[in-house]
Amino acid sequence: MASSPFLYGSDHYPIMISDTSNTYETISIEKWKLKEANWFMYQKKLEEGISSPDTTENIDTIVANFTKLLTEAGELSIESAQKHQPGRP
Repeated sequence: MASSPFLYGSDHYPIMISDTSNTYETISIEKWKLKEANWFMYQKKLEEGISSPDTTENIDTIVANFTKLLTEAGELSIESAQKHQPGRP
C-alpha cells in the first residue's frame, strides 16, 4: 500500500476532529491592580492573621490556610480588575 505524499513517509493516518458548536463559556480571571494597592493595609492584615504553623497539621492544610490569608488580605487592600477570556469546551 502506497502512502499519501501528505504523510511524509508515515503509514499513520491522522484523525481530524473539529468543533462547530461555538458553545464556549466565559471564564473570569481575576487580576490585581498592584500599582494602586494599599500595601500598609496588606501588611497589617497579614501580621494580624499570621502565626507559626502547627507542625502536627497536614502540610496541605497549612498551605491552604496561608493561601487563604494572602487572598483575603489582598481582597481587602488591593483593587481587582477582572479580565474575561473565552472558555474552552
